[in-house]
Amino acid sequence: MSAPILYYDDRSPPVRSCLMLIKMLNINVELRFVDLFKGAQFDKDFLALNPQHSVPTLVHNELLLTDSHVILIHLAEHFDEAGKWWPKEYADRMKVFNRLFFECSFLFRRDSDLMVLSRRVNCKL
Repeated sequence: MSAPILYYDDRSPPVRSCLMLIKMLNINVELRFVDLFKGAQFDKDFLALNPQHSVPTLVHNELLLTDSHVILIHLAEHFDEAGKWWPKEYADRMKVFNRLFFECSFLFRRDSDLMVLSRRVNCKL
């Protein structure tokens, strides 16, 4: 099995969550920087890989994942053999899913709205 490839820009909070798990699980990952501030997510080669032009994007063998939550689940299922971050028990996994979905459906949207507002009024948080 080859090492996963993570396309990333560490200024992105979803990317940072993936980088944290990679570090916690000591996963050998090839990192490929995509400079969002320079529009690199719109480069022809990256769009061919990920038409959603988003990071993080993970390629692991034949698998292509473009959502940070799914990437976290994939990495935990494949590399957390001890079950420290991805529980083996069904009910415990459902609690993790519950928190992940709360984050993506509620917290992330609020954080994103706050960041957009701060840029519009040119203030620093």
